This record gives sequence, C-alpha cells and structure tokens, in this order.
Amino acid sequence: MPDLGTVALPTRGGLWAEKWAKVASDSSVPPELRDIIRHAEGLTRIQQLSVIQTEVDRRLGWRSDGTSYGERDYWATASETLAQGKGDDEDRAIVKFQALRALGWKPQDLYLVVGQDTVRGQYTLLAVRLAGRFWLLEERGEDIISADRRTGFAPMMSFGDGRVWLHGKLRHPRQASSPPPAGKATVAARR
Repeated sequence: MPDLGTVALPTRGGLWAEKWAKVASDSSVPPELRDIIRHAEGLTRIQQLSVIQTEVDRRLGWRSDGTSYGERDYWATASETLAQGKGDDEDRAIVKFQALRALGWKPQDLYLVVGQDTVRGQYTLLAVRLAGRFWLLEERGEDIISADRRTGFAPMMSFGDGRVWLHGKLRHPRQASSPPPAGKATVAARR
C-alpha cells in the first residue's frame, strides 16, 4: 500500500475500482507511447521518472472528460488519451503509469492516487515507490516531488497492484475532560 502520510485501509472501491481495473489491464504499447518511453530507456530509475513526467506533460493538452467522452468522470486508457492528444489529470496519470510499466517498473510500485488539493479541488496523480520512498508525478510540471514534501494534497483513495485503499488521518481524542464538539466524531488512535 502507498505510504502517503495517511492511514490506508483496503476497500472494494466500487465504480472507481471498475474504472481502475479497465485501465490497469491495458498492457498495449501504442506507437505514441513507444515514442515517449524511448526517451527514458537506459536511464536510471529516478531519471526515468523525470523524463516520463516531462514527455507526457509536454505532449498532452488538457481536455475534460465531458468534452472528450460525454461523461463527467471517464478513465481513458493510455491508447485513448494518446490518440486524442489531450486528457484530464487522471488520463495523464494513467499514461505515466502505463509508460513506466512498459519500462519494466513493477506494478506494486505504481499507484494512481485520487485526492483533494487545496488549489485544484479533486485531483489525481501518480505515486511511484523508488528505494523505499514515494515520488509524485503531478498533472503538469517538469519536476517530480517527494511525497513527504508535497503540501496541500490529501489522498482520499489509491489504486495499484489489483487493490484499492481508502485514505484518512486519525484524529486523536481530546483530553477526557474536554468532550468533542457536538456533531463531530473522533477516531481514537490505537497504540
């Protein structure tokens, strides 16, 4: 499971898990994807992350799922996104996922993460485990960032290696003499 500074609990994931299963099972490597990954072949793993981040973001414009597919939240395969040359945040993350997988990255090191960003609202990115550390490949930008340095993003759900997790943070109870405000539930941390 991805360690993103949250508590992650396994779940079935419902409709989102079905969307993930569709894109995760696509192992095709269309010519557009081959062209992207050729820039990263033979490089170190960290260099591959940077190249894939840059190449995907350079090549793909932004377009909403509503405009592209007539649906509010459609998860396109890498082939579908590359054929259009445009996609939204999860479409780009899926292309990065498939590019890294085609480069030989293990599926248990690649996670699609849906969360809440303080600026963007609901937002999807790719989290990649490398040498015991998670790196984030965001929607736009040439830089990859260490997950422990990313602020303003709260993971809600992650998908990877055939599994789905819900994310949250434990809230420590107030002192026994101070009950929580009415209407606010508190989850006690077990030690």
